[in-house]
Amino acid sequence: MAEPAARIYLIPGMFGFGTLAGFDYFVHMRRELTERYRARGEDVVIEVVPTPPTSSIRYRAAMLAEQVSAHATDGLPIHLIGHSTGGLDARLVLSPTTNLPVRDE
Repeated sequence: MAEPAARIYLIPGMFGFGTLAGFDYFVHMRRELTERYRARGEDVVIEVVPTPPTSSIRYRAAMLAEQVSAHATDGLPIHLIGHSTGGLDARLVLSPTTNLPVRDE
């Protein structure tokens, strides 16, 4: 396949796990998205965002924004797909009036 067509971030809900005891939380979503892009002759980059379990939505959104800005440097379209509170994390990141905490480096 050629250059990927998009970068997709899967954002888990309240407990923040992408895998738990060998269970892949997004296995069906990842498979379906990959198949749909391949059916169009395109590749896609799919990443599960590790978020701290039971943290505040504001903090989880800051972690999401940090991960996206660290990895999405290739100019690909970005899609955020959140399950449960993961959707709230994504919505907060995308809100134009959001003021998220930033880590000192």
